[in-house]
Amino acid sequence: MSQPFRTFLVWTYRVLPAIALALLIVLLAGILRQAPAVPPNPVASTAPPNPVAAQAAAEATKQAEAYKDEVKLYLEWIIAIAGIFTIAQTIAAGYAAQSFADQAEKSIKQIDDLRTSTATDLGTFKTNTATDIGTFKTDTTTAIGNLKSSTDKELKDFKQRYESVVLAENAREEALNELRTTYQNVSERGAADAASGPPAAATVGWLDWRLDLFGAMDLIKRQRLLSIDRYMGFDLQLDAIPDQAPRQNILRLLANFYVSKFDYETSRGAPNWMDLERAEYLLRLAIRPIDAPFWFYNDLGLVLVRYADRYKLLGDSAKSRAARVQAKLAYKQSCEIEPHQQRAFYNLARIEKDLGDASPESLKEAITLSERAIPIPNWEVKPDKSMQSDLVYNLACYKALLAWARVKDTPAAFIDAAEADSVLKILGQLCVEGTVRKSVVDADFMLGGDLLGFSFQLAPAQKARLADLRPKLSAHQPADSAP
Repeated sequence: MSQPFRTFLVWTYRVLPAIALALLIVLLAGILRQAPAVPPNPVASTAPPNPVAAQAAAEATKQAEAYKDEVKLYLEWIIAIAGIFTIAQTIAAGYAAQSFADQAEKSIKQIDDLRTSTATDLGTFKTNTATDIGTFKTDTTTAIGNLKSSTDKELKDFKQRYESVVLAENAREEALNELRTTYQNVSERGAADAASGPPAAATVGWLDWRLDLFGAMDLIKRQRLLSIDRYMGFDLQLDAIPDQAPRQNILRLLANFYVSKFDYETSRGAPNWMDLERAEYLLRLAIRPIDAPFWFYNDLGLVLVRYADRYKLLGDSAKSRAARVQAKLAYKQSCEIEPHQQRAFYNLARIEKDLGDASPESLKEAITLSERAIPIPNWEVKPDKSMQSDLVYNLACYKALLAWARVKDTPAAFIDAAEADSVLKILGQLCVEGTVRKSVVDADFMLGGDLLGFSFQLAPAQKARLADLRPKLSAHQPADSAP
């Protein structure tokens, strides 16, 4: 059934009752308009009989009977028309209901067809998806396998082609680890507390090349380290290290290694100046960033002091002094960056004494710097009892030199008792720790040492006291190989 016809049936079903009602009203109105007047009742009339009136009444009665029959006929037509409209409405309603039923069945069928089609499509999609995933996994596994095989082959080709570079890189890392391990092993010094019994291990918290780092390394290990550094310099590999701190740590460790090598060869009478230059170069690489840690300036200052000492041995006092002035600037820079440290003040005191040739003025400045450093808890970034002992020992030496300077031109005179007692009191305190290096103490009682002149011009009782203190200064310090 077409859509226009269904629409027609719906409107017929809705409009027919209204049309039928309107037609009935029109027919009734027409009938009522045509109704004749009802003649008077002859029985109720009191007038005398009138033949004309009687005839008229008879005629009216006849017309009324005719009208009655006409009304009856109209009513029959009206009933017939109402019946026809009722039947038409019933038929229209039936067609409309049938149309709605057909439409509902069609919609239900479309829904069933859609459900069936959707289920089929979903099943097909699942099947296709599972197949695609399986294919993707297979392809990916194959691709990964091919890539791994290709990578392994390329890596093998690279190793074969650049085998020497690969071996050198492996050796470089091993050499660095060996250097770190060696430093860790040699950075153990004697216990500072005499009451603790036998010497105990206390790791040094800073790099100290006086510990004979180079000499403590196995010959093969240290020579391999030198070979690697000459073949592919560690400084040229630093850009491969992303973080600045590890780069700086490597530079500092290597700089200490080369200074230790210089000291080691100096003890054999064949120092290599290039070792000092290499150490200076590595330290200056580390301090190029404006935020370099302060301890690099301390290390640089000590390298410059090594230059000054060598120039002094060669008799070039001008270059020796210039090197010490540069070292002093490095120590001052370290103090500006970190004033709460002992090490820079300790080294500044030594520089002041050397630059002033141990004059009273320079010794007073050295004493002031030492006394300023002693209350500071940290040597660099943490306390170090051994270096605290060295700091206090140097203070005693500066005071001994200053006391001796007052009487050295009068050989028969004794050093002032109060000044002598001040020095001996400090040395007595150090005997409790007993960690001053024996080589340093022995050197200070030899020709040119800080305590030789002082010991000669002490009063007998004080001289005996000094002699008793001397071995106790190093009672808990193992013998070292470098001054």
